[in-house]
Amino acid sequence: MIKTVIDQSFINISLLNSLPNNQDIIGYIDNDIHNKKNNNSLDNSNDNYRKVTNLWQTVQTNKRLDATEEGLHRLSSLTDDLLEQIKKFSEQNRALKSALDEVSKTSCLHLFSSIYIP
Repeated sequence: MIKTVIDQSFINISLLNSLPNNQDIIGYIDNDIHNKKNNNSLDNSNDNYRKVTNLWQTVQTNKRLDATEEGLHRLSSLTDDLLEQIKKFSEQNRALKSALDEVSKTSCLHLFSSIYIP
């Protein structure tokens, strides 16, 4: 389960890295401003659509990345809690085993088990 979450996180990060960065988006906007001054063609509307789409993808990817980070944080916290419980149960198990060994040494049953009856 942890491996699946980590693999999914790496996939999400690679998707995030494939999206345009802030400088690219600003460059698109600057080019759009210059294109509007020089030419008012259909290419401008396609560029605007692409810019909005890229921005929307970036926002959605950031949301997914934040959710993945939160999930990893919760998972690591849960794992830490489970490890503490396992350690606690192991200590209790050792204490019970030593108490049982102590009782078995002093009990009458131990004496009877050592007597050989043909």
